[in-house]
Amino acid sequence: MLRLYDFHESGNGFKVRLLLRRLGTPVERIEMNILEGETRTTDFLSRNPNGRIPLLEFEDGWTLAESTAILFFLAQGTAFWPRELTSQRLSAITGKEQELADGPATFEIRMGLRGIRERITSTDAPAHFSNLDRRGHCFHS
Repeated sequence: MLRLYDFHESGNGFKVRLLLRRLGTPVERIEMNILEGETRTTDFLSRNPNGRIPLLEFEDGWTLAESTAILFFLAQGTAFWPRELTSQRLSAITGKEQELADGPATFEIRMGLRGIRERITSTDAPAHFSNLDRRGHCFHS
């Protein structure tokens, strides 16, 4: 069963919980009180070195951080995945490029998408990942 490390008041965690519920995916939810530093413990940091939630952990121990990356991974092949995902739409989904250009969120989204890219083994995997440059930004073709 999947494990979701989450904080109930987190908007990003809510998005992931909502999609999991809509997909009917069973998940064990582990409450992490970020206000009390529970995401800064050695145990949690070994799962997610950036110390943030939400974090999705798979049965084999593989973890996926960042709500956008988690949503992308879970939505693939479902009715929640756009039929045609162009690089422009990918930019809109992952955030405003201007706001993320040099900030830490760029790195986190890039790392999350890299995790998805490594996890996809299907030959029919979405081709949109080829539109990410080395910094994790989308470029428009």
